[in-house]
Amino acid sequence: MHKRLTPESHLTSKDALDSIRDDVPIIRADVLAAFKSARESGLCDFELVAILGGNPDSIRPRRVELVKDGLLVASGRTRMTSRGRQAVVWVLRECVPPNHDNGVTENGGQTDAN
Repeated sequence: MHKRLTPESHLTSKDALDSIRDDVPIIRADVLAAFKSARESGLCDFELVAILGGNPDSIRPRRVELVKDGLLVASGRTRMTSRGRQAVVWVLRECVPPNHDNGVTENGGQTDAN
């Protein structure tokens, strides 16, 4: 049975961000460092979480920010998750050829081009 959330116990996204605000730059730097180490091999979100050993809800948004800032791009490759699903492999922009079009949005979804 799931515990019922009350308005008093429900943590909003804003509250969650406020609770880690001081850690965000550190987590973001750790995410970027992991991608620099991975180079052309890149990382999927589940691999990134395993490497950093943190909360996926804190790590994945930092990866999304790096994509929005143009530092990371989808490689056009995927890897299988432990549940048998395909996960996008993200890489540093400098590790892909110019004019690389992968048809993947910043959060890993497919664009209309695919």
